[in-house]
Amino acid sequence: HAGARQVELESLNIKETKHGLDHGTIGGEEVLIEYKEASQDSYGWVPKETTERILQLAALCSAEKTDDFRMFPFKGYFEDHAKSRTGFVYSFPEHHNNASSIISLLNSIPLTPGIERPVLGQRFKLAAKIAQAVYYFHSHGWVHKNLRSENILFLREKEDQEPWLFGVEYCRLES
Repeated sequence: HAGARQVELESLNIKETKHGLDHGTIGGEEVLIEYKEASQDSYGWVPKETTERILQLAALCSAEKTDDFRMFPFKGYFEDHAKSRTGFVYSFPEHHNNASSIISLLNSIPLTPGIERPVLGQRFKLAAKIAQAVYYFHSHGWVHKNLRSENILFLREKEDQEPWLFGVEYCRLES
């Protein structure tokens, strides 16, 4: 599958987990890692359909990015047979390079009375960008299946607050 590059698990240095994503380095570069379960059969093999689906998802993640495809740059994937999963490795967008700069939608919009929330117009723009990102998945034959506030991340130091989608562990091809 074009663009779906396999990363050596040994080259990763995983430091911590934040927002449900592992944070670490590969070759000195800061990366985020999320996982998709790849259950094995009774002989310890990952079924061919599962492997093919993972490769197709990796190809989607590594596709040429547009403004509508709101995912971090895809670095590659790796198989973690010991934990029956596949890791998807993402680089940070340009000029952002550490996990402390990210915040989830869940944590970015305060629900506490007296704390200022984004104005309604900003919330509509955010909803439109998230809808465009979900449409991108659907237009390429995929269903995200895990869209929730914990899987929509922002970069704190960016002033325009662009949403980034994560949570591909339940993604599947449309039936």
